[in-house]
Amino acid sequence: MIESIEMVNWRAYDQKMFQFEEGITFLMGLNGRGKTSILEAIGYALTGEPTTVDKRPKLLRDPSQWATVRLKFNLDGRQYLVERSQSDRRAESAKLIQMTTADRGKILASSNRSVNRHIERLLGISTDFLTRIIYMSEGDVFRFLNRPPREALD
Repeated sequence: MIESIEMVNWRAYDQKMFQFEEGITFLMGLNGRGKTSILEAIGYALTGEPTTVDKRPKLLRDPSQWATVRLKFNLDGRQYLVERSQSDRRAESAKLIQMTTADRGKILASSNRSVNRHIERLLGISTDFLTRIIYMSEGDVFRFLNRPPREALD
């Protein structure tokens, strides 16, 4: 379960944090108010890919500063924090931290590639597949949900 997302210099937000409750969350608001920015930040945190944006500088509210996204999520009773930072030219840093260890804050991965590998293992799906699910169009969602699991995955 996603617990929170924090965005710094990310698209519509200078700095903003959203906390999520258990269950279904609806994002509602007028056009241009930041709903897509939240979804893109979640996708970026989990996959390292902001796939709905053509060029990375559009991700940064101020291109002269780095953008940072921090996502807290809970899986099987363990809390994790994934943090990724992006400059106007490239992905700058990434780390995945397990927050519910005895030593509080055990770094599991500290590069974009290793964060992706750890998230793939945690979720049991590839980063590519996760990206396709996160940014799935409305019609594809219904086709995905109405097919048998193996067929939907293919």
